[in-house]
Amino acid sequence: MLDGHTYLSPYSIFLIIIPIFIYYVINVIIDAVNNKEISNYKLLYITITGAYFAISWGCGMSGGLSEGQGTLGVAFAIAILLNNLEFRFSNVLKLAVILVCFLLTLQCAAKKMNYTYNWWGMDESSLQESVYLSNDIEVFEGIGLSYETLNAYETVYHIVTQNTDEKDSIYCFPQIPSFYYICNRMDPGVRAKVQWFDVASDKSIDNDIKILKNKPPKAIIIYETSEYAYNSHEKLFRAGEISATRKMKQFLLNFATQHGYTFYGRIKSTKNNSLLLYYKTDNDFSEEYSYRGKGTKESPYEIDSVEDLLFLQRSVENGNDYSNVYFIQTKDIDLSSIDNWNPIGKYDSGFYFRGIYDGNGHVIKNMTCIHEGENVGLFGQLGGIVCNLGVINSYVSGSCVGVISSHAASSEAMIINCYTTSSVINGLRAGGIADNFEGKIVNCISINECLGIDAAGAISYGAGYTKNVISQIDGIHTEIINSYGDNSVTYCTQKYMLSSEVINRLNSYIDIVNKYSSNYLEDEQDNDGAVTEKEYDEWMRRITLRYWKTEISGYPTLTIGELK
Repeated sequence: MLDGHTYLSPYSIFLIIIPIFIYYVINVIIDAVNNKEISNYKLLYITITGAYFAISWGCGMSGGLSEGQGTLGVAFAIAILLNNLEFRFSNVLKLAVILVCFLLTLQCAAKKMNYTYNWWGMDESSLQESVYLSNDIEVFEGIGLSYETLNAYETVYHIVTQNTDEKDSIYCFPQIPSFYYICNRMDPGVRAKVQWFDVASDKSIDNDIKILKNKPPKAIIIYETSEYAYNSHEKLFRAGEISATRKMKQFLLNFATQHGYTFYGRIKSTKNNSLLLYYKTDNDFSEEYSYRGKGTKESPYEIDSVEDLLFLQRSVENGNDYSNVYFIQTKDIDLSSIDNWNPIGKYDSGFYFRGIYDGNGHVIKNMTCIHEGENVGLFGQLGGIVCNLGVINSYVSGSCVGVISSHAASSEAMIINCYTTSSVINGLRAGGIADNFEGKIVNCISINECLGIDAAGAISYGAGYTKNVISQIDGIHTEIINSYGDNSVTYCTQKYMLSSEVINRLNSYIDIVNKYSSNYLEDEQDNDGAVTEKEYDEWMRRITLRYWKTEISGYPTLTIGELK
């Protein structure tokens, strides 16, 4: 099904052709056993269908079948059908079909010139764009490249050759070994020259990590493989478990930040292709900083100090998005020593936190964050999950602001089971939790002084999905009357916020989630509409929600590190 229309998929063609292949193989074996003459047509059919089977099986086990793999099967089906058709105008029909196939071949060739490469979200420039020649890279003599691709190659070439010697090693990840040849540099002696999912084994990646630790490269070049490629390979071939390729990626990003590499930045090579480049200006590879833990669900990275938060902020700014990496806060953190907090994941920078940050019931307090524009909040633009966190006694000021995050980097971002209290939020739009948040905000409360010109409230503009978000109306002020932003938020009086009804409402939602998180994903029921797999499948696998309680002041707060 595509855009509401059905079509014959490559997999359907595979299921049609393979039985024909098996039929003719068995038929020829029977003829051979019975000493019958074997028809040349049967051998031809076996050759064609066998080639199709080999191509389809090989491609299907790697990146999945595409229309390109399906064409041979379609061609065979048409050929065998026409070969058995004999009527008055059959030759005319055959000529017409051959002509159509010839025209389709020309069309495919033309398409290939415009879309020279498209695999797992990666692409290359068209033939028409590839007219620029390199004056610097000797091995590219006479080879035409697009402007962006040539710029990417020459940028990497110049940075690497200017900051390393020929005796120095570099490391390219995961499928870009061409840079070794271009820069005339060797790798540190790793076993896997290509670290793609189905090329490098877990054992080889683990061994290579040890080699990289013992013989650190002077430059690291990381191709930004799409998260779709990581998730798809892990879901299809690893039962959802982390792949060795992702493990190497996270190791490299951590290693570069921990050991003081200079981050050159993101280098675009085509519309959907980009590289991250790190290089070392000295030979001091002593570890500058690291987290406790392993970053897994079972052993998350621990955050218990201002220094840990600052390192997280710097790591994200340096290109580490921590995709699918787990963090847990183990203590309350006081940011009063920071004059002006720079958000984690600067707004509109392209570098965002995409991991899972579990506050574990703890708080971040006394945050001052004052910036012009929309880069304001604990996170500037969030791409991952923040849960079980309180942000209290803070001052946040800017244009369109939110205490936890001003914006979302994608619809996958989520703020769940969090609260913000006793803070002052000042801006054109002032959000006690968030401002313009494309993702989900669920089971949160806001008790703050929000001062907005256009709008003020818990979510001062809107969210992609809002459920069970409660905000105290006292302290919310806007120059446009009743302009509170997202209208899915429940606004209440102080009396209601102090009542047991709020605690019960918040914890009832957690009861529903916990009830279905362990068994729901197996039976695909809609559970009377309470929780649906479409909305909650992913985060239900990743986090555990902390229950709410009443603090001394009477306001809701979270329990720390334990379930009810």
